[in-house]
Amino acid sequence: MLMKYVFIPMWAAACILLGACGKQNNDAPAAASAPASGSVYRVRMSPPGYAPLNFRSATGAPQGFEHDILQEIAKRSGISFDYGYLPWAQLFAALEAGQADLLASGISITEERKAKYGMSQDYLEVSPVVIVTKDPNVKSFKDLAQRNVSVKRHSGHEKLLLELNKNSSDYAVYAESSWLTVQKVISDEAAGTLGDSSIMSAFVANHPNQGLRLVVDNGYAKDYYGFVVRKDDTVLLDKVNRALDAMKKDGTYQQIVDKWFK
Repeated sequence: MLMKYVFIPMWAAACILLGACGKQNNDAPAAASAPASGSVYRVRMSPPGYAPLNFRSATGAPQGFEHDILQEIAKRSGISFDYGYLPWAQLFAALEAGQADLLASGISITEERKAKYGMSQDYLEVSPVVIVTKDPNVKSFKDLAQRNVSVKRHSGHEKLLLELNKNSSDYAVYAESSWLTVQKVISDEAAGTLGDSSIMSAFVANHPNQGLRLVVDNGYAKDYYGFVVRKDDTVLLDKVNRALDAMKKDGTYQQIVDKWFK
C-alpha cells in the first residue's frame, strides 16, 4: 500500500507565527443571530482552528479557504453571509431547527446527506484518511487495528474505525473536534487519529516538538466537500451552485485553491 508524507505549506508556518490555527476549537459557540432576512444568510461552522479551511486571523476575523469561497459566492449572488460557530455535534440540528441557513466546515458529500439535505456541488477534493501518530511503525490505517484511535462521534472516520475493528467501538477514543483528537495522541491516550488532508498538516506543523507524524493512506478513494442547506431551500442552493460553476469556469476558484493549498 502506498504511503506518503504531506508537504507542510507556507500557510501552516504562518499559523505558527500567528498562533491562529489548531488552538481555538474550544471557543464558546457564537451567540445565535437573528433569523435570515432578505439577502442575509446565516453560515454556521465548527469553532475556528481548522486551517486552512476556516480559522481566525490575529485580530479575530474569520479567514481561510472556505471563508474566501463563501465570500466570493456572496459577491456574485448579491447576498451576504453572517458567520457564527457551533460545535460539530450541533451543526445539523441547528440547520434543521431553522437556526442556520448554510453549513460549512469540511462536510463530506455522501448519499445519506444528499437524501436528507440540500448539498452543493463539491468545492474541495481531499485525501480522507490521514493519520497523525507518534509511532514510526504506522504506515497505513490497517496498522492501527486493535489500538486506541481518537475520532469524532458520528463522523466518517468513526465509521472507518468501526469497520477496521469488526464493528467494535472498544478501541475508539472519542473527542468533540479534530483538534481534540490530536490532543489525545499528544497525551498518549491514543496511538493515532484520523482526519482529512485539508486540516491535519496544520496541527502537526503547529506542534513541532510533540513528535507527531503525518501519514496519508492512499488506499482510500478521494473525498469531496460540499456546503449544506435545508432540503427545501432550493433558492440558496441554486445561488451557491451557480456561483461555484462560474468561479470554476473563470479561474477564480483555482486562484483561491492556490492561495491556501500551495
